[in-house]
Amino acid sequence: FLLGVATQIGVLPIDPKFFEEAIALNGVAVDANITAFNWGRVWVNDPEEIKKRVNTKVALFEKSNQVQLPDSIKNSIEGLNVNTEIRDLLRLLCSEVIKFQNEGLAHYYLEIIEEAVKSSTRINDQDKSDKLIQSIVKNVYKLIAYKDEYEVARLFLSPEIADEVKNLPQSTGKASWHFQPPFLRSMGLKRKLKLPFALAIPIMKILSKGKFLRGTWFDPFGYAEVRKVERLIRDRYIEEILAALQSLSTDTYPQTLQLSNLPESVRGFESLKLRSADEFLKRLDEMSKAIK
Repeated sequence: FLLGVATQIGVLPIDPKFFEEAIALNGVAVDANITAFNWGRVWVNDPEEIKKRVNTKVALFEKSNQVQLPDSIKNSIEGLNVNTEIRDLLRLLCSEVIKFQNEGLAHYYLEIIEEAVKSSTRINDQDKSDKLIQSIVKNVYKLIAYKDEYEVARLFLSPEIADEVKNLPQSTGKASWHFQPPFLRSMGLKRKLKLPFALAIPIMKILSKGKFLRGTWFDPFGYAEVRKVERLIRDRYIEEILAALQSLSTDTYPQTLQLSNLPESVRGFESLKLRSADEFLKRLDEMSKAIK
């Protein structure tokens, strides 16, 4: 955002497109960073527009805290001995897990969190316990709800995306979807395909319905290397964090917290993600052995 402000007012006399290219090459939160950069430029000329957009986001966040959950999920969350902040976060993330897959996966997710809550009682420090629980809540969710083709399709259809297309700086209200599925890349496709937003919508509707194939033999995208690795790091992390929780004590707390935060290092897409996942698995083994 501040980089966008500096560029717009001339402190950095560099063409904005070069900053956008640099952000894309970095490969970390590309869309979010480019959007923040462009909004910084808009703020210079129209700060009221930014204020209006922030108010809209606040309203959406408040709405997200009023999500409708199945009674079984709701009761499981209410039964956990956690603070209000963690409980609200669990409501929101469980709703997303259900949208990602189904209610069964949300129950599995909560079973992991329940283990974290039970084990944290051995730490006689509420702040430390809360910090560990919140870390596990966020990072287990991150690895469970990975952004495969079905999830990208679901997110693509969200009202927020259409709103972003219409309200992005210098937007004409039209957009194109640039994509390069891993399975096509493995077949030799070297460049991204381009599809107009309006034509992409019906394709995304069909693709989003295919989430029931995820993780089965019939999942055509599941055979891509990056999808296999996403499932591997998910399963390994859950296995090791549960093992660490079994031996949690005041002495092992620092290492367990560090272990719980490890998924934050998994970033980027495709080749970047594969490299960060490889480093993740190495560090996971090292940390797990240190705790044991």
